[in-house]
Formats: sequence, C-alpha cells, structure tokens
Amino acid sequence: MNRTKKTPSTFATRLITDGWLLLVACFVVGCDSEIDIYPPAPFEHVGEGFPEIIPLTSEPLVDDQPAFDEYWERRTAVFEKATNETILAGASQIEKDLFDAAHDENFALARKLADQVLQENPDSLVGLYAMAHVEAYAENDFAYALHSIRRARAQAEAIGRRNPRDPIGQEWYIWILATEWHILFSLDRSEEVIAAAERIEQIYAPVPWMKDFALIKLERFDKARAEIAKYRGMGTFDLEADNSVMVIEDKLKRRESSLEAARAMCQRFPERRVLQYNLGLAAISNASFAEAEQAFLAAAAATDDSASTTPYVPLAALLVQQGRFPEALDALKQAQIDRGQREPYTLHNDEANTNLAIASVLLAYNEADLALRFARRATGSPDRAGSTSINERELRISDGLVLWTIQKYAREELQEQLSIGAVPSGAALAQLAGLQTALWQTKQKFTSELIHSLTVDLVRPHRAGGIGIESQILSWHQFMLLDLIPLGVLEVALSAAGKGEKPDWVAPYQQAIRSGIRMRKHDDAEALRLATAALEKLPPRAEKVFRGFVAAIAGQAAWRLDQPDEAIGYWSTAMRDFPQAFRLLDIQIPIRLSHQGSDLAQKVAETLASSSRFFEDPRGCEIIVRPFQDQQLLIEMFRNDRSRHLELVVPIGSEEGFVETTVELFHQRFFQPLVELTQADLGSLDGSPVAARMRREVDQLLSDFIEAEQPSNDPEPPSDAN
Repeated sequence: MNRTKKTPSTFATRLITDGWLLLVACFVVGCDSEIDIYPPAPFEHVGEGFPEIIPLTSEPLVDDQPAFDEYWERRTAVFEKATNETILAGASQIEKDLFDAAHDENFALARKLADQVLQENPDSLVGLYAMAHVEAYAENDFAYALHSIRRARAQAEAIGRRNPRDPIGQEWYIWILATEWHILFSLDRSEEVIAAAERIEQIYAPVPWMKDFALIKLERFDKARAEIAKYRGMGTFDLEADNSVMVIEDKLKRRESSLEAARAMCQRFPERRVLQYNLGLAAISNASFAEAEQAFLAAAAATDDSASTTPYVPLAALLVQQGRFPEALDALKQAQIDRGQREPYTLHNDEANTNLAIASVLLAYNEADLALRFARRATGSPDRAGSTSINERELRISDGLVLWTIQKYAREELQEQLSIGAVPSGAALAQLAGLQTALWQTKQKFTSELIHSLTVDLVRPHRAGGIGIESQILSWHQFMLLDLIPLGVLEVALSAAGKGEKPDWVAPYQQAIRSGIRMRKHDDAEALRLATAALEKLPPRAEKVFRGFVAAIAGQAAWRLDQPDEAIGYWSTAMRDFPQAFRLLDIQIPIRLSHQGSDLAQKVAETLASSSRFFEDPRGCEIIVRPFQDQQLLIEMFRNDRSRHLELVVPIGSEEGFVETTVELFHQRFFQPLVELTQADLGSLDGSPVAARMRREVDQLLSDFIEAEQPSNDPEPPSDAN
C-alpha cells in the first residue's frame, strides 16, 4: 500500500532511519549551548492510552508488506485522531485543511492557508506549526522554520503553565517538539537536539535513539553508549543502535572493527540503503575498494527510501581515484536521477558534495573552467552537516581543499596559454592576477580552519569520514598539502598519523607524501627512494590517479639525479594515467623538438618550446611536427622507448593565430588522460573518437546538472531564532 499521508512524526521517523546514521567521522571543537531556551516541560507525564505521536518502533521495509501496512495504519490512526478528536477537534475548517495540507506535503496550499490563519491570529498554534513544516520541507529554510516552531512551542508551554494536565496541550507539545527536534537535527545543533529529546522524555516516553547520535557528534561516547544500551536488542530500533555503535568505532579510528560491524549489519539488514552506504565507506577506510564499490551499488539498489544522500556520489569519487572517468560520469548521471526522487528538503544535505564530485570529474577531463564553476557553487552553498557525523569545520576544510586544487590547476593552465600566446596578454594577466588572489584567499580560509588533530586526519589515508571520500577529498588531494601546509608541520602530522595506524597498507601512502616533501626540499635521492617504495606496494588499479602523482614525483627526482631514462619512464606513467599531476605539482616536462617539411611546422615547434609546461632538452620526450596527408599538420609525442604517447592532426589554416591555437590544442590533448581500449573506440590515428566521446560526455553531464542561476531575493532569516 502506497503511503499517501504523513503525520508530523513521519519526519522524526525519517531522520531516525535516514541520513543521520551516515558513517562520517567527526571532530567537534565545541558548540554554543542554548539549553536555557529549553525550560523543564510544563506538563505532567502523559497517562496510559496516550496517542503514539512519536513512533516507538522503526518503520518496516516496504518489502515486508503486512508489517509496513500495519505500521502506517497505526500512524494514520494517530493522525486522524488528532484531526477529529484531540488537538484539532474544535479547530476551524481552514485550520484542519492547513494541518492536512502540511502533512500531505501539499506545501503550496499549506503556505497559502498558513498565511491566512496567521494573518487572523499571529499566535495560532496550528498556523505556526504548519508554517514551520512549509519553511523546512518545502522552502528549505530551517532558520525560519526554527523561529516558527519555537513560537508554537511558546504557545504550548503557556497552556502547560495554566494546566499541567491539559491533554490537548500535552499533545501539541509533543507534536511541536518532534518537529523542532528534526529541524535542530538538520541544523546540526547537537546540544539542542539532546535538550529537545529530554523534554520529550519528561512527559512522553524514553526516546534514547533521538539522543545517541547527537552525543556521538559531541564526542561523548560513554553517554552515547549508555543511551544505545537502553534500546539495543529490544527489537524497536535495532538497526539504528547497531549503526551508532559502528559510527563510534569509526570515530575512535578503529578501522577493522568498524568494517566488521558494517558487514554484520548489512547481513542482518541487507536492503537498508544507509547501511550499504556506510559499508562502502568503512570498506574504503580499510582499502577494500572492490567491496566498497559493490556496497555503493547495493545501496543504490536497496528497496527502502530512507537516505538523505545518494550512494552514486561517493561511488563517482571512488571511480575517479581509479581513473575510471567515463564510469564516474555515468555514476554522476545516476546521482542526478537518484536525487530527483528524494524529498526536496534533503537535497541540501549533499548538493555541495555532488557539485564537488562533478568538479573532480571535470578536472579529470581537463575542463578547468567548468570544474571551477562547480567548485565555487559548492563552497558558496555548503551542505548541512546535521544528517551526517561530519561537522561544519570539516566541510569547510574539504570544500576549501577541492576549490584550491582546481584554482591552482586553472592558474597553471592560464600561464601555459599566456606563454604560447594563445590568449590576449592584457586580459590573461588580469585573469591570472585574479586567480592568484583567489588562491591566496582560499589558502587563508583553509589554514585558518586547521587545528593539529585535523591536520593529522588530513594525512591519514582513506579516513572513512570527516575529511575523506565522503566529503569528496580523494586520496591524491593529500599532495596538495605540499603547498598549503608548511613542510615541517606536514612531517610532524605524518609522524603522528603513523603512530596509531596498524594496517600494512597504510605505509606506502605515507611514503608517497613524504616523497613529495623530500622533492620540495630537493632531497632527490630520498624522494626517489620513497616514491619507488610506494609504487611497489600501492594498488595498481584502485589508486591509479594517486600512483600518477607518485610517478610524477619519482620522475622529477630521477631527472634531477641525472637519470633521464628512469625519469621519462616514471613520467610516462603519469602522462598516461593522470597528466594533471604535472600542473598540480609544478613539474615541467623535458622535450626535444624536431620539425619537417614547412615553415609552419617550424613555427609550431618554436611555439611549443615557449610553453611554460615544457622545456627543451636533448634527453627529453621527442615531439615531431610535420605535414600529414592533404593540408594537415601532425604533431606526435614519443616516450624514450619510441612508443607513441599521443598524436594530434589538425587541418592547416591560414587564419591569424593558427599556430597558437594548434599548440593550445596540443596542450588540451596532453592533459586528457588516455582512455583504455575497453572504454572508448580508438578508431583513428589521432584518437578523435576518444576526444569526441569525452566532449559528448561532458556536454551531457552539463546538460544534466547545470541549472540557470538566478539571483536570490530571499529575505534574511531572523537574527534570533529562539
């Protein structure tokens, strides 16, 4: 039976079974406490036979049709009793219609009726209550919603002060607190979440499942375990209890036990999306990448709808790490479909995260300008942290790191264009200055958020939550810390991170980052030793992009040590798997140029030599520029073993700027990762089907995701939401 009506407690239920249990680690530095706004409940405890306003059991899966139907029959009965017998029995028809519209999620009608009711009576309980639902779940404005629901609670508390046994006042108080709890949860106000739950317990029933996650976010683990013990194994919210235990294990950095708990839960509740999602994150935390991929796919196929994020977004991040860029694009397209099926108010839980995932894929396709657009959108409107165990500071750090990475990449690309004359110098210099200013500002914001423990977490490989793949920090983003954090501080953080790590697979990741530090300090022999050791043990397929960075570092160290053949060998790996690493690590590539047959070929070769990304050296990669067939120009780039790395064929033109445009096309082709035969049709010499498919896929991605950006005319929220 399809669910057509939802009671106010639906929203509290959804949060209990929802994204609130997502496995994301959290470091909390402190919360402002406003517990004084929660005076003791003015009502006496309710008696026997009181309506079950807040469900005392979790919602069954729709697959269990009898249990599902029975659950919703009970919920509907509570709703109908409220409308016909209790809180709305003496209400006007417009108030009943308003209450009904709000819980049927007919928010356009609810907004219209709420305005009418509140215009007549600004203190109307049902008007304020319904308006809070409209503001939260339709307009996505939780600050206004909190303001409205607290005004409603003030009215209910006034009833309690007049008569602590008033059953209508008792019921309104519980309906209101259930909604307020949800709003606070979405706003990530953990102290107040606990206070609201405690007031519910004072007059209604024990609700420990409404407190344990907030306690976890505040890192009060002993108290959280005590709350979990009150309901774990009781058959009411077992899934939530077990998942909270798993989150605690993760926050305590116990990788293996967290994964074991996740596996056990998925065996017990295989159709729960949130558990499969968390299993994927726990598997990544243990470098079990194939298991993580299967878990995310299982989450996507799960039959329940109790998720406030989409598993396709971390799946896309995992695929990018593995260099599976076309599949990552497909995952993001599925994410857009998946998000479209969710409750509108949940979209802000992962909108920024989705934009960051799009930005990472666009960066992989060498689309810096578009990637920068999505990264800016993400940082300009960060996700809510309430439905996960991540906190707002970690979100800001994650968003800043991704944005800075793309800003740097865009700056390096622009410098190359300027060096070859592909862009007007005046405009390019102004744009370059703007990018440099933006980089400085992003770095200042990023470093201002860091504290020692978070710096340590940043260098931990595959931390499941917090600053990790859940917030779109991929393994290779750690190399960006070489520019963002003083190298001495980075070494201290690496040492601290290594002390608490037991798995053998962690060591090569730390060796890789240390090799980057040594490279920056020009300790090339040690840099090469560390990079080589890391490459021997890093997983070849699961960490394709990360290995590309390590190979670029190894190549740079080998070149400085006068080992050109070894250097070109390492660099060939980076050029094949993730050439973007050269821009992000500030590495120039040696080339030896030759041209044949025409003055035009000579001009192209000379312009290539002026690029800031390359420098001429007789031991470098060979590039040949020559005429090809009828009125075409061919540019070929070879590795030292004479294997062809890439080739570009362009029709010869006589227009002004042809040489610069051709060299710019060569740069574009160079920074597009080569696609494996199984991923694209390599049907022609110049690889144009690959480039065409990349372009088509990016165009499709943009058509799916880019929406018209309208200036916001929304009013500012109340300054005091009390």
